Amino acid sequence: MLLNNKARAISFSGIVLAFNLIVFTLLNIIPINTVAFMVLASLFPSVIIIEYGNKYGFIYSLASIILGFFIISNKIHFLTYLFIFAFYGLVKSLIEKNIKNTFMDIFLKQIYATILAIALFFVSRLLIVFELKFIYILAFEIAFFVYDYFYSIFIKTYIKKLRKYLKLRS
Repeated sequence: MLLNNKARAISFSGIVLAFNLIVFTLLNIIPINTVAFMVLASLFPSVIIIEYGNKYGFIYSLASIILGFFIISNKIHFLTYLFIFAFYGLVKSLIEKNIKNTFMDIFLKQIYATILAIALFFVSRLLIVFELKFIYILAFEIAFFVYDYFYSIFIKTYIKKLRKYLKLRS
């Protein structure tokens, strides 16, 4: 990548990170729909990945985690973003580029989400006490499947309709 392209990737990532800052701020201000705000924040890395690749997507995700740590006041919300949403765009990209079998693709993404949800549960138990019921696990699996489906729709919409307005290519 030429220096001009690197500078462009970094500056564009910074602009997108500013949108992430707005979403994190709204997460603090508006006490309802916190998961919706985290879902919205999780879409931004996919734009970076589409435009500049997985390397810049990874760097962007790390930057959003650092930003989230300082901006998100409720640390349970931060942990949820960290474990479930922060790197999902990158994981989705890697799985979908390397696995051509649709069933295996979905299965691997669900396994990824389940492992991280279990990790989130154990880390959260250090901060608050709650009981994990089977119905919560089932609801999470269904919700994550729907989330992945709409994430794919966002990516297709971005590529087909929104990308042309950014004029990132010279």
